[in-house]
Amino acid sequence: MAQASSGFMAQAEKAKAEAQQKALEVDAKAAEKAAQLKAEAEKAVVPQAGAAKEETLQRAQEVKVAGREALARVDAQARYVQLKAREQELLSKETDLARRELEFGLELKKGEPNWPRKFCCISPMVHHDILGDIRSERVGFIRAMYANYWYTIFLIFANIIAALIIMIVPKVADAPEQKGGEKFTQHFGTSIVHLLGVPFAFIIWYWPIYKACKTCSPGQYIMGFIGSTLAVAYDAFCVVGLVGYGGCGFGFMGEAKAQKGDIGLYCGLIITILYLLQAVFFIWAFYKLIRLFKQDKASIRKAQTELVAGAF
Repeated sequence: MAQASSGFMAQAEKAKAEAQQKALEVDAKAAEKAAQLKAEAEKAVVPQAGAAKEETLQRAQEVKVAGREALARVDAQARYVQLKAREQELLSKETDLARRELEFGLELKKGEPNWPRKFCCISPMVHHDILGDIRSERVGFIRAMYANYWYTIFLIFANIIAALIIMIVPKVADAPEQKGGEKFTQHFGTSIVHLLGVPFAFIIWYWPIYKACKTCSPGQYIMGFIGSTLAVAYDAFCVVGLVGYGGCGFGFMGEAKAQKGDIGLYCGLIITILYLLQAVFFIWAFYKLIRLFKQDKASIRKAQTELVAGAF
């Protein structure tokens, strides 16, 4: 649009210049004709000299007026073209301003918190958009990490349910005496504390990994490494399953089998396998994150080298 406006302005200036040139030529020819007619009038017969001279002067004046009118018309036309070009330029600027306002509004909306979804007293706290924030080649990895986050929530609730089942199931007839009081009741109560893992899992390992893949920030990568290590340590703790600490792993499974029978074995075995699977996934994710970190580090170094080379 800016190029079109410049074209209109150039055409207007050219038309005005041509009009002025033509008007000057018309004015010169009119003056020349008037002088010629005046000379002829002076040579005319004396009785007719006054009338001829008057007619010649009148005709010369009419030619001059016609020339000025032509110049005025051309000048008005040139001004009209200039005004149209100015109008087109203003429309172009208005369109560009509207486009920028729209982009700015979309950018602001894009950064608005949208996760988690509003529920009861919980309001969105962060902007979470995998397809919009993450590069296409990393979308699959982040989706896998997001699915693992929901798997963590499922696993925490499954662990609580297993602890609840073992707490309420009666002892078998030949169960040995349990030392240290009602450990399964304590274990169930502690398993509820593991619900803190729902927000902590997001804060400690998922969100740093998400931000690292979005911004390529070394600090976020480091936080992602630390978070993944803590997640593997938590899975290992639950797999061990010390009775009274909430994790329904091997230790819990052995005690539950002795006190509650086969139901204790099955509950403990299922939870142990689920935690083991997540630990294996975290180990894979840790090495995947290392590769991504190395790629981003190499890209940053290459960009810095090219920048320095271009500067000198």
